[in-house]
Amino acid sequence: TERKLAEEALAEHEARLRTLIDSMPDFVCFKDAEGRWMEANTYAIKLFELENTDFHYKSDRELAEEATFYKEAFLTCVTSDEEAWKRKTPSRFEEVVPQRDGSKRIFDVIKVPIFKPDGSRKALVVIGRDITERKRAEEALSSEKEFLAVTLRSIGDGVISTNRAGEVVLMNAEAERLTGISQEEAIGKHLSDILFLKDASSGERLANPVDEIILEGKNYLQNQNTILVSRTGEEFFISSSGAPIRFQENEIVGMVLVLRDITEKQQLQEELFKAQKLESVGILAGGIAHDFNNILTAILGNISLAKLHSQESQVKQWLDEAETATSRAKELTQQLLTFSKGGTPILEDIPIGQLIHQTVRFILRGSPVGCDFQIADDLWAVRADEGQISQVLNNLVINAQQAMPSGGVITVSAENVEIKPDSVSPLQPGPYVKITIADEGIGIPENIIDKIFDPYFTTKQAGSGLGLATTYSIIKKHQGHIEVESKVNEGTRFYIYLLAVKKQVQEKKAEPQSVQRGDARILVMDDDPMVRDVLGKLLGVAGYQVEFAEDGREALEIYQQAMDKGERFDLVIMDLTIPGGMGGKETIPRLLELDPDAKAIVSSGYSNDPVMAHYREYGFQGIVKKPYRLKEVTQAVQEVLSMGAPVKEQVE
Repeated sequence: TERKLAEEALAEHEARLRTLIDSMPDFVCFKDAEGRWMEANTYAIKLFELENTDFHYKSDRELAEEATFYKEAFLTCVTSDEEAWKRKTPSRFEEVVPQRDGSKRIFDVIKVPIFKPDGSRKALVVIGRDITERKRAEEALSSEKEFLAVTLRSIGDGVISTNRAGEVVLMNAEAERLTGISQEEAIGKHLSDILFLKDASSGERLANPVDEIILEGKNYLQNQNTILVSRTGEEFFISSSGAPIRFQENEIVGMVLVLRDITEKQQLQEELFKAQKLESVGILAGGIAHDFNNILTAILGNISLAKLHSQESQVKQWLDEAETATSRAKELTQQLLTFSKGGTPILEDIPIGQLIHQTVRFILRGSPVGCDFQIADDLWAVRADEGQISQVLNNLVINAQQAMPSGGVITVSAENVEIKPDSVSPLQPGPYVKITIADEGIGIPENIIDKIFDPYFTTKQAGSGLGLATTYSIIKKHQGHIEVESKVNEGTRFYIYLLAVKKQVQEKKAEPQSVQRGDARILVMDDDPMVRDVLGKLLGVAGYQVEFAEDGREALEIYQQAMDKGERFDLVIMDLTIPGGMGGKETIPRLLELDPDAKAIVSSGYSNDPVMAHYREYGFQGIVKKPYRLKEVTQAVQEVLSMGAPVKEQVE
C-alpha cells in the first residue's frame, strides 16, 4: 500500500512537472552527459518539427541528419553545449532557428550544466526563449515603443525597462505583481526605489543591477538564492536577467530587466530535499532499530534467565524494573521502525483501556500536567498494532502537554460506539472504540487547522512536522478515522475511531516467570551471535535441544544433514533479515521444498515488515518479535509444535 501510494504520488508529481514545463513560453530540453536528448517540451518538439521523429537518446548531430532543414541550428547547439560544459556554470547564448517561410527566429538560450559529485558530467538543461521580437524592437526602439510595451505586458515573467539614468519607463503586469507597485506609480522613479533584492542566505540587500547593465554595458544574470521583497512585504524567490538596450551606433539608451518568479520551483526543490533527507534518516533509523533490537533481545533474554534463578525479593524487584525499562526501550525502537518504513500494522486484539493508561501515565510522569481518565468499564478490545497505536497516543498527548506550558488537565476518554449503515460518517458501518484526547491549551488557529496533518507542517521552532502526519497515516492504515476540534485559548480535542471487536480482552498482567518445557529439536538461524547465544539458553532452559546456523544457506545444509541421518528438526526459528546473506523470507520456500512438513517461526526486530504482518502467506506458522522474554519464546514454540503440517497460503 505504501509503495502504491508513493508510486501514485510520484506519477502525479511528474504529471504536474510535465504540465508546468509544457506550459512554459520557452523551448526546454534535457540532454545527458553525451549530449543525447532525453526529454523535451511541446514547444521544442514543434519548433524543430520532431513530432514524427523519435528524438530520445539521439544527439544533435544525429538529429541534424534526420531533420536536415534545421541542420545548422543543431550543429550550432553542439558548439554552444560544449562551451557551457567548459564554463561549468549556467551560460547564455543567442541561437538562430530557421523557419519554413524563410524567416529566422532568434532565441536567448540558457544552458545549465549539471555535474556529479565526482565532477564528471551528468546532464545539461537547455532553456530557450524566443527574443526575435525583442531584437527587432531594440533596433527600432523609438518607433516601436508601444508595440514593445504590448509585447512585454503579455510575457509571463516580470519585465522592467529603464532609460539610461536608470529611471523606469516601462513595466509589465507581472512586474507590477512582484514589486507591488503599478506602472503608473513606478514610471520616472529610479529602479532602486521600486526594486528591493536581497540574498536569501544572508538577508543582505543586493546591489542594484542598473550600474552593471547600463554603466558597464554587461548582461546581468542572477539565477538563484535571490529574494525580491515587494512593497507589501511579500517575498518571492526569483531568477533575474538583464541586458542593455542599444540604439544607433551601439549607444546604450537604457536597460531591460526580466524577473522570473521561481518560488514554486524553490518550494518543490526544498520538498524534494526534505524527502531525500527523510528517506536517509529513515534508513538510518531502521538500521539502528534493527541492531538495537538484537542488543535488547540479549538483555531481555538474560533478564528472563536471571529471574528464573533469583529467589531474593529485592533482586527480583531490580530485575523486574530492568525488564520494564528494557520494554520501554523496545517501544522506542518500534517508533523508529514505524518512522523508517511506515509499516503495515500487525493486528491483534488488544485491551485499549490498559494501553491508554500506561502510555499517558508514562508521558506525563513528572509533568505539571494532570490527566482525567474517563474509560468505559465495558470497553471493547480493538483490532490494532499495539506499538503503532501507542505511538499515536504518545504524539497526541505530548502535543496536548506542550499546549499547556503552565500546567493543566488532559481529559482522555474512551467509549464504545456503533456506526450504523445509514450514518453520515467517513467510517464503514460496524463497532468502534472512540478515544477523545482533550486539553485546555492555547488551541489551533482556524487558518491552519486544515494543515496540521500535512507532512512537515509545524508551528514549533524545533518541530519536524512529522508527528501528526505519522499519526494520521497510522490511523488510516487501521481503517480508522481521526478528526480535530479547536478554539484559540480554549483548547483542542482529537477524536480517534478504531475498529473494535465486541469483547473484552483480559488486561496484560505481570505473570510469574514460568517455563513451558519440551524436548523437541530446534534449529536457530540468526546472524547475531548474541541473539543465538541468548535464544539457545532460553530454549535450553525449557528442555529443548538446539543447534545454530548463521544464515539461510547454512540452515538448509544443517537441516538436510539432519534429515539424512534421520534426526529431523521439529522446528526452525529464522531471523527475517540477514545482511549479506539469506534471511528467513528467502529461506522458507527452500526449506519447504526440502521438507514440506517443516515448521518454522519467523523472528525479527523489523516488526513493521509485511512478512511479519502476513507470515502465514509466506509459509511460516508463527512469529516472535524481538526483543522477547522467555515466556514469549516458549509460548510461540509450543503453539507451533502443537499445529499440524504447514499449509502455505498464496502470496498475491
